[in-house]
Amino acid sequence: MFFVLGIILIQFIFSNHIWAKNINQYKDTISNSAPAETSNHTFSFRIDTAIAPGGYLEIIPPSDFEVLSTSTFSANRNIRLSVNGINRAVSDTLSASSDLAEIVAGSPGLIRYTFNTTTGVSAGDQLVLKIGNHTDLANVFSEVYSSSTGTATTFADIRPIVNASATGTQKFNMKVYDGGVEVASAGFLISLVEKVGIGPVDTTELIPPFRFNPQPVGPLGGTTLSVEISLETDEFSVCRYSLSPNIDYGSMTNTFSFTGTILHSQVVTITLDSVNTFYVRCIDDEGNFNTDDFLITFVVEPVPTGTPNTDGSISGDGTGTGNEGTGSGGGTGGTSGASSGQEPATGGASGSGGSGGGGSGGSGATTGTTAGGGFESTDAPIGAVTDALL
Repeated sequence: MFFVLGIILIQFIFSNHIWAKNINQYKDTISNSAPAETSNHTFSFRIDTAIAPGGYLEIIPPSDFEVLSTSTFSANRNIRLSVNGINRAVSDTLSASSDLAEIVAGSPGLIRYTFNTTTGVSAGDQLVLKIGNHTDLANVFSEVYSSSTGTATTFADIRPIVNASATGTQKFNMKVYDGGVEVASAGFLISLVEKVGIGPVDTTELIPPFRFNPQPVGPLGGTTLSVEISLETDEFSVCRYSLSPNIDYGSMTNTFSFTGTILHSQVVTITLDSVNTFYVRCIDDEGNFNTDDFLITFVVEPVPTGTPNTDGSISGDGTGTGNEGTGSGGGTGGTSGASSGQEPATGGASGSGGSGGGGSGGSGATTGTTAGGGFESTDAPIGAVTDALL
């Protein structure tokens, strides 16, 4: 077992030594590995020797590959080199500031990239060379209309290298030259495989958008003049609405102003003191549309009535006076005289005053009477209160 592993390891080191000189960590990533298909290529590697300004590298495909010649494969747009993550300037003329990229079309053809006359690369630099329509400068299809010049069309760039017609492992060779001398090289391995198919299967989705979360739900106040209605769908859709039920999607004339995603909204005027209902149908990006109405419905209350009182009164309207009382009272009379008409031994006592509502009553008389109800000719002396007959 050790002997076998040792042979394999020796073979790997020997092969790696043959396929790479002053190049490490190298790989070629292709966009399409099917036979006879066009593909982009991305060559990534670390160079372990310095390359002076004016040095160049060449990419040579296997003999059964082809480099296309077409206006949609441009050296200035579709061949880009970055060093340590920074793109170098490239043009169709070599200068002190611009590199030169060249396309030699044919089968197999080649790609040549020359460093400008000022800046080369250093040992240990990481390089990435992109060949195809995946560069940052590649054209995409577009049409621009002008009233004076008409329509200007820009055609998309293509994948420029045609794969071999047979499956299996293939090797792209790269050679690096400094002062006309080859100083580095590598063999980038790729593998071509047959396409994997799942057909014939129709994968078209047939389910129309699912609608949910209608807003608002009400009730709304009677001072509301307009409101934003909205709903959500489970997929990208375009939604329309009608004020009447059972209108086909294609016949609806009101499209939500914000739609085309999963959230759809529209500001609408509303009717007060009424139930407001909007009937919604949507269509997805595969042409599946709703055949039933989705309701956004809510109640709007009537306009408030009455006169608003913005300035309330803080003073009362009652009147009154202080707690003053009046009253009257009568005192008890004095004692009567003896029946013989003799004046009593003592005069009558003074009567007590009656109670009044806050005031005092007047005092009673202090004189007595003679017997028989006649008046005494003279007043008797006033006696003590304790002797009085009350």
